[in-house]
Amino acid sequence: MADARFGPFGTSEQSLAREMISNIPDASVTVLDRGFISYALLAEVVGSEERERNVMIRLRADQKFTDVKLLPDGSALARMRPSKEARRKHDNLPDFIQGRIVHYQHEGGTASRLFVTLTDWELYPALALVGLYHERWELEVGYDELKTHMFERVECLRSLSPNNVIQELWGLLLVYNLVRREMLLVALEHGLPPTRVSFRTAVLTCRDFWLITAWGAPGRVPRHLADLRMTLSSLIIPPRRSHRRYPRHVKIKMSNYPRNRGTRTRDGPK
Repeated sequence: MADARFGPFGTSEQSLAREMISNIPDASVTVLDRGFISYALLAEVVGSEERERNVMIRLRADQKFTDVKLLPDGSALARMRPSKEARRKHDNLPDFIQGRIVHYQHEGGTASRLFVTLTDWELYPALALVGLYHERWELEVGYDELKTHMFERVECLRSLSPNNVIQELWGLLLVYNLVRREMLLVALEHGLPPTRVSFRTAVLTCRDFWLITAWGAPGRVPRHLADLRMTLSSLIIPPRRSHRRYPRHVKIKMSNYPRNRGTRTRDGPK
């Protein structure tokens, strides 16, 4: 977790996101969910050409473009232009944002489109961009680790005032990153990605570690940390399976009535 923003219930996610734009590094790619499709927001993220800040976002079905030109990798060079309403709200918007449209469809899914400001199709082929966008879902795994494993499914905070809630949230994110750092060091030592270390067990191990060592001498902390990382080495899990062994099936709801399978004819079920 590189950064975060919190706000009152009535504050929109786009408003909170704008507070983080100044922290986006140069020569980077910001991957956004479809809910953040806003010309003003995208233009602010991209900024000037000197900063080389790029953006990638999934598009709505009704999003329109101009000056569309097909490219050899199957993507299309195009320009996104602001709507009249966006012009009325923001009079300093650029005339267009140059980018590429990438069409893709996963097996069993619906057709989707990406808009990305990385315009060099040879350096950034369409297939690689599709794979990069779906790595964004690793962030959802991080949310699960926070809510399910660190909160232990207690969907509320202990603090009773807004300022204390913010303090508690920053504390949780700090602890999350500290645990992740220890997992990263263990993974690097074994030449593995940090996703191969069990987060749940790492959290419990780190918690027990600090409960035991909190009463010891500060000078012994480095040695205790070495012991902790040795323990975390035993938490390496097998690689994630890329394909299911068994297909998904919808579970039949229990009912007191017999299942209606339709009437059969010569041509089959009706």
